[in-house]
Amino acid sequence: MNKAADRSARGHDLPGYGPRPVPPVVSDVRDDGLKDLDRTVFRQTATVSGTGSLYFSRWAAGYAIPSMILGGDYQILWSNPSADAMLAAAKDFHLTNGVVACADKAQSQAFHAFLTELGDGPEAWIYCRDEAAQQMVRAEPVRPDGLPPAVALMIYPVDDVDRYLWADFDKVFGLTRAETVVVKRIVSGKSADEIAEELSVALDTIRTHVRRIYVKLGVNNREQLFSKVSVFRVR
Repeated sequence: MNKAADRSARGHDLPGYGPRPVPPVVSDVRDDGLKDLDRTVFRQTATVSGTGSLYFSRWAAGYAIPSMILGGDYQILWSNPSADAMLAAAKDFHLTNGVVACADKAQSQAFHAFLTELGDGPEAWIYCRDEAAQQMVRAEPVRPDGLPPAVALMIYPVDDVDRYLWADFDKVFGLTRAETVVVKRIVSGKSADEIAEELSVALDTIRTHVRRIYVKLGVNNREQLFSKVSVFRVR
């Protein structure tokens, strides 16, 4: 067995991800059921066989979006390095006695309430700082058979447009390379003046691009343009 395949559930390898996982040993189970499982159930070592978990671990290690899985007590079961760095910085989210919380105590209560009341599907929650949205939290329930439920989190900075990935929508609408660049800047909220300055071209050139873009997409304004192309943008 490769030592890298034998990690704890708190490490950067998701336990049980290989083709033939050995389930974690459940200890300290109380008589009143899974809801009262002792926290130690989340910290048992799971042996993972196969190379799939190693590929997952390498992918997760370089994934730029902070991602983690929290148990019912808001403690981390698994996290990637991006999440570890974010928590270590303690700017918006941090660890308090192992519990993930917000830097703002009032918002911590709202954050934990959001996680507690999470339904059957993914939902989103916004963390605000200085009266402005800073982080968007995507939460999704995870319910393995025989274990208490958990929540998978991905945390996106609201104002970091560079984190977006675009599909090659230019071939869908027949856009030129220059028009594609202009579309992306429009969607990010840039004005025609700002786009012209960033690209070091004349304002009339940008306006010409915009007119042609509108015709090719069959839209009349920025709102319609955003609606048409935003489906080709992913985090």
